[in-house]
Amino acid sequence: MGYVVYVNKFHDRAVIHREECSYYQNRFKDRSKTGYWEGVFETREEAAEFARSTGKKLADCTFCMTRLPWKRRERVRASPMW
Repeated sequence: MGYVVYVNKFHDRAVIHREECSYYQNRFKDRSKTGYWEGVFETREEAAEFARSTGKKLADCTFCMTRLPWKRRERVRASPMW
């Protein structure tokens, strides 16, 4: 599993994605008017280092970096109040 960075010129940020993220997998092209994809980096730290070097604000993708679809989370149900 690798990491890629989308440098968004319009929003002035560099967003780190996992290589299997649907945003990266379904990209139309690598470069556009608003930004470009860079990578594949072996570690998140390497991706973050590149992202910082762009001078943009660093951010993690809120879809792939916070949700882990391959790990099933156990649901904790609240007990009834009565």
